[in-house]
Amino acid sequence: MFNIEKVDLNNQDQVLKLSNFLKGFSLNLDLVDESYIIQDNDKIIATCSKYHNVLKCFAIDDNYQSMGITNQLISYMLQVCFNQKIEDIFIFTKVVNAKIFKSLNFDEVYFNKTISLLHYGPTSLDKVISSIPKYEGINGAIVMNANPFTLGHQYLVEYASSKVDHLYVFVVEEDVSFFSYKDRFELVKEGCKDFNNVIVLPSSIYMISSATFPTYFLKDEKIVVDEHARMDATIFAKYFAKALNISCRFVGEEPLDITTKMYNDVMSDVLSKFGITLEIIKRKEFNEQVISASLVRKYYQEGKIEEIKNLVPESTYKFLNNQ
Repeated sequence: MFNIEKVDLNNQDQVLKLSNFLKGFSLNLDLVDESYIIQDNDKIIATCSKYHNVLKCFAIDDNYQSMGITNQLISYMLQVCFNQKIEDIFIFTKVVNAKIFKSLNFDEVYFNKTISLLHYGPTSLDKVISSIPKYEGINGAIVMNANPFTLGHQYLVEYASSKVDHLYVFVVEEDVSFFSYKDRFELVKEGCKDFNNVIVLPSSIYMISSATFPTYFLKDEKIVVDEHARMDATIFAKYFAKALNISCRFVGEEPLDITTKMYNDVMSDVLSKFGITLEIIKRKEFNEQVISASLVRKYYQEGKIEEIKNLVPESTYKFLNNQ
């Protein structure tokens, strides 16, 4: 058994040493909140990091394989998460490494030629799906961060709900946004309360946001966007849409955002293979300017509360005005 040490992420020398070790595996030190290493004579021989409930940047020196280090390091990282009351844990890894984690009781949720997403914990996909109400008829869905909920979001919901019998609105559950998940969820519920056929739900841990999607082993930004979109669309279609009889997913148009356009194009391609339509809706404008959550956050941070009034529902305005 080797000693596992915590890296001081505020110490540039320690971070540089870890980064250089990872480079030997063609990995980058991605966004992390904690990193741990194993050393032999002051030389790093293994490492793993985490960001919230995602394990990442896992690497072991080839000369130390088959020595039980994998089990020791993963067991230690699981305990770190459990101590922080994190029960459901994900790991993104190169697909060739997936078998290592499956042997440690991780369940593979998604894989392709490049990446594998695995889960460990009590909240299985089956458990999530079985908890969602099912409806007959034509069903649609929107997945939104709503950071915060704007008149643009409300317009998208209004349009989508008019096209289907039932509309699922999934609010991204990860707490990595400017506004907390709890506040975002309540604002979406309040903003959608007048639409009788709209069901507002948590996105669940299986709708992975771009904030926690890994880039540490994907070198090109276009590849990152492509892989994230394919994973998102496949998990949504294969599990959620199939179980909930969802035939259409709605998104807002992003005419000036090349990255989002790429994301939507990939998602449209993947969903179509499952018989699901991706409908891209023209964004709502005010004074010839697209209404966006980023603009609302900008005004909010600048203390321009009155500028927000025409961009958000009354419920969101009241919330922001009382903060």
